[in-house]
Amino acid sequence: MFANETQPAPGDGAPGDGTPAEEARLVVLVVDDEVWIAEELALGLEEAGMAVKIATSAVTAQAALAETIDIGVVVTDIRMPGEDGLSLVRRLVMDRPETDAIETVVMTGHATIEDAVAAVRAGAFDFVRKPFTLDEMIAVVAAARARAATKRQEARNRVQESRRLAAAEA
Repeated sequence: MFANETQPAPGDGAPGDGTPAEEARLVVLVVDDEVWIAEELALGLEEAGMAVKIATSAVTAQAALAETIDIGVVVTDIRMPGEDGLSLVRRLVMDRPETDAIETVVMTGHATIEDAVAAVRAGAFDFVRKPFTLDEMIAVVAAARARAATKRQEARNRVQESRRLAAAEA
């Protein structure tokens, strides 16, 4: 699936190095019905300093999301039995408050232009073709975590500002 590569040491510009506390606490959920792929990717992301959970279907992903509020990134395969990755992405992005923003990364071994367009239209942060390098996926997931953290923080700031304005007007 991905090549063995040497990872930079912390402090050497590794993705996620020196991130704000919000980003550092965000968990990555890897969703793939091929367990070995999910486990290998999770191991690589963990070695890069990210907290990771695994789900083997959209149903188990929903359960993980319900029990773990700090999931900030979902990396999902498109083609899975039952609900596919694109419908999972749509459901995660639709009507979700920005204070709980989740970024999604879609991966597939059967990439087509149509799949990429569908992923973007569904609201995916990025679309990654298998096979990919571990460094490539770490960079994409780190960028997605940063964006989710920024969205969450900006939403909290807006809520606080609204409360301050309401209190000042009272």
